Amino acid sequence: MFYAKRCVLMSIACFFIPLWCASACHSHEVDELKIQAKAGSVLAQLKLGALYYSGGKLPWDPSQILKFTQDDAIRGDVKAQISLGRRYFKGNGVAKDLSQAQYWFTQAAEQGDVATQFALAMLYLNGNELPQNYPAAIQWLTRAANQGDAKAQFNLGLIYHTGKGAAVDWVAARDWYTKAANQGQVNAQINLATLYYNGEGTAQDYAQAVHWFSQAAQQGNADAQARLGTLYYSGKVDPDYQKAMEWLRKSAAQDNKMAFWGIGNLYAFAAGVPASPVIALAAINASIKEINEDNHKALLASMSKSDIEKAKYLTDEMLKPNNFLVVLDRYLSENKKR
Repeated sequence: MFYAKRCVLMSIACFFIPLWCASACHSHEVDELKIQAKAGSVLAQLKLGALYYSGGKLPWDPSQILKFTQDDAIRGDVKAQISLGRRYFKGNGVAKDLSQAQYWFTQAAEQGDVATQFALAMLYLNGNELPQNYPAAIQWLTRAANQGDAKAQFNLGLIYHTGKGAAVDWVAARDWYTKAANQGQVNAQINLATLYYNGEGTAQDYAQAVHWFSQAAQQGNADAQARLGTLYYSGKVDPDYQKAMEWLRKSAAQDNKMAFWGIGNLYAFAAGVPASPVIALAAINASIKEINEDNHKALLASMSKSDIEKAKYLTDEMLKPNNFLVVLDRYLSENKKR
């Protein structure tokens, strides 16, 4: 399993929030801003545009907002170019015009603005607002990634990993994932761990898989926690059943079905815990969301009819939201007293 969803994190939506927020200004300050703006001050023009936009000290005037923003954008001011691109993209104070939005975003991206480079790349990659264009997406992702943007690095890794947008290139995928993972990008850490686990683009290395799953697990990712717990009892690395249970429980607390399966197996094989066929069957069935007797013939053969009924009841209770560990611990506590 790897993370195939494109990572936007702070999201393109956040990118389209207006840059300037007007603060309170006295009338003489507004007059001074007008003088400075007329003299060509980009900062004053942007502030005036923000005041016209807010409709506070100056009346709402879309024409003035657009005029000041356009003048500054034409002069090459990056913030104005982004602001103008956003306005055309959303139709905010102007008629919506995606070609104009594309033009102004490109101007800002060409000047090295990383956030715009990433946002533009995602627009090309998703192909919703702009026509899908993989070469352009890769170009802008690469430029942002080379400036250290972890989201861009992850998405480049994903393109080369999946082959969606470019030919599969395991080495490039691993390299970009590594750059993003070293910056703490969770999905990159999980996908990098998966490459090492499967031996894709690199020698199979379970120790590296453990390392990167650990990095993601420590950030609270339930899938990484479950994968890490599974590794600790699966025999791929030196068994550590205590760590296996610790990580599986953390994951199960987030209702992760893979963790339910792992906990079930620990109780099925008495791996670091007393054997409990009832818990094993209940947890495994909770992980696959239904009772499937064909999958558990050996386990079922060791159980009485009443124990199977107990397991079915526990499964139903475990599947209630955030209830798996509550049911597990209650059952263990009640049977410990007997």
